[in-house]
Amino acid sequence: MIKLSQKDRKILAILSINARATYSQIGVKTRMHKDTVAYRIKQLEKNSIIYGYTAFFDYSLLGYRVYKIYIKFKGLKHEDHEQIIDYLKKQKNVGWLAEGNGSWDMIIGVNEYNVQDFYTLKLAFESKFSYNIAEISTSTQIQAYFYPRTYIYPSHREEVILYSNRKNIVIDKKDKDILTELAVNSRNSIINIADKTKLSVRTVGYRINQLEKRKVILQCRASINLEKINHIFIKAFIKLHDITTETRRKILLFFRQNNNVVHNVESLGEWELEPEFEIENISEFHRILNEFRVRFSSNIIRIDSMIINKEHKYRYVP
Repeated sequence: MIKLSQKDRKILAILSINARATYSQIGVKTRMHKDTVAYRIKQLEKNSIIYGYTAFFDYSLLGYRVYKIYIKFKGLKHEDHEQIIDYLKKQKNVGWLAEGNGSWDMIIGVNEYNVQDFYTLKLAFESKFSYNIAEISTSTQIQAYFYPRTYIYPSHREEVILYSNRKNIVIDKKDKDILTELAVNSRNSIINIADKTKLSVRTVGYRINQLEKRKVILQCRASINLEKINHIFIKAFIKLHDITTETRRKILLFFRQNNNVVHNVESLGEWELEPEFEIENISEFHRILNEFRVRFSSNIIRIDSMIINKEHKYRYVP
């Protein structure tokens, strides 16, 4: 475990909501010289506290929807496990691949144009690895909310909503290439992106600006190694019933106001809600859920959970 200084906490908090912020911009917000900011970020990367930078896009604008597959395995040998991971990492439309302990052993996030394409991918996976699958479930992501890491450093809990559900827009290959590079490393410089996409620096800068204005690019965010800062990643699965519009608003607000909730998903499937926590220990997680149970006891059917131990892939690209 690495103890973070207040200065490092401030930097991480900023990079968690704007990974493309320049050293100078971060310096102004933290009252540090840009060279000091640059050094501290490089140290955070060197010590593997920051292990990457990802980007979130409004997939609904591009005609995509995110689907999830949840798996419980049986009789899984080491070689079977490695084969499954290798197979899924190679699937272009698999954007998220996570493993853990709890209600499920693995979660697969898939972005597809339609449910039929998703179903085809699911059937192919089930057919190939049926011997090792004990239980499988699916969901469609209806809405998703992202929150800043205010548990690292206090700030305004600004909410980023993933799906605008506005009319689809058309982007060309140049825009897609830029989005792909940002999905790989959202802090990459415009010069490097221009080099990889074979576009001019001016073109890349202009196109990123337009993609942000059109709300295709919603947020660029640092990926943090939680183990290094003595935190764990827990995902809850909440089955609800008798939900009015007002009750839904209150439930979403409950999680929005909790500093340890960094992401929340409304799903169509076996459960309605999937809040994600970055938290110090299981006891604190249970305390929060117990408070939730007391407040909304008449609306809760079941709450399951999963500790995410490893994310093999997080790269949703158009």
